Amino acid sequence: MLKQYVRGTRNRKVGVLVAERNSEGKITVGHSKWCTGRDMYNRSLGDKIAIDRMRKGSFVLPADSIRVEYINFLDRCSRYFKVPRISHDIEDFAEEVVEVYINICCF
Repeated sequence: MLKQYVRGTRNRKVGVLVAERNSEGKITVGHSKWCTGRDMYNRSLGDKIAIDRMRKGSFVLPADSIRVEYINFLDRCSRYFKVPRISHDIEDFAEEVVEVYINICCF
């Protein structure tokens, strides 16, 4: 399993990105990010959330604050697992989600 902590201001951990190759040979990625300003990042809870997301295969759009790290992590995964470059069409995915949401709410 590949793991990378995301660091914020003052070099504090604010999130985690994890990836592994599943039994079908596909690369699955999960992430977790701390969300409030006053709380401290809980490493064990963050790891658990990210690993659960990765194993379930549920894709949750990464927060804007970790999007650059997420894209760089996907590039790192492709080198680590020796696979062709992993697609990171996050912007296309985000536009699609917004479009579906607008269609559901407005009609």
